[in-house]
Order: sequence, then C-alpha cells, then structure tokens
Amino acid sequence: MLLLPLGVALLLAGGDYLLWSWSLASDHNVLALFCGLTLAPLSISLLWLALLSATRMLRRDARRSAAAARSRRRATTAAAGPQPDGEPAPAAGPSSSGSIAA
Repeated sequence: MLLLPLGVALLLAGGDYLLWSWSLASDHNVLALFCGLTLAPLSISLLWLALLSATRMLRRDARRSAAAARSRRRATTAAAGPQPDGEPAPAAGPSSSGSIAA
C-alpha cells in the first residue's frame, strides 16, 4: 500500500515548507532559495501519491462490494433450490442473451 511513501512525502514537504518559512523570516536567502526550489517537486509528488492512494482505495472498495454482491447472488440462488423440473433456479437479473422473450 502507498501509505508509507505518502507519509514520508508528507513529512518531507511539511518540513521543507517549515524550513522555507523560517528561512524567509530569518533572512537566510540561500536556504530560502534552496527550500523554495525543492518545495514544488515535493508538493507535486505528495499530490501524486495522495491521488494514487485514493484511487487504489476506491478500486479496493469497489472490488469488495462487487464480491459481496456476487456472494449474495450465489446465496440467493442456492437458497431458491432446484426447480420442479430438476434444474437450478435462474440467477436474478437480466438475461445474458440480450434478446427479448416473447
């Protein structure tokens, strides 16, 4: 998972921002220039890692809900039992053939 790199990037960007703010207030121009130049790439990488983590969490949640829906569908089908002619009950939902029955 991307939480460890996200935390490291957050600490680096936060520390760089604090050092940049301090060096501007204390009139350390060279340090302020260095920290200002490194703050942009650190911020971009932090944003990128945050977006990656968010999309991975959304995909994981979508997969879990799809798996839960499949298991509920299977449980419903299994609970319905066999039909009078001996075939299992059809699964709920639209037919897979795509044609309209008359």
